[in-house]
Amino acid sequence: MEETSYDPGIAGSIVFSSLTIAVILLLISFYRRYRRMQLRALAEQNPRESQIQERDPREDSR
Repeated sequence: MEETSYDPGIAGSIVFSSLTIAVILLLISFYRRYRRMQLRALAEQNPRESQIQERDPREDSR
């Protein structure tokens, strides 16, 4: 039996990189949405005590 070797080349690298970046962006987006949902739930439970301000997401990367 011959073993065939498949070389995806540059196209495979571009596709893999694009898919990886897309998944990372989706995970970041879902995390931000989840965090906002949690902050709203906390604010509804403790309307007087909850003075939590949502941070600017751009500050997280610094």
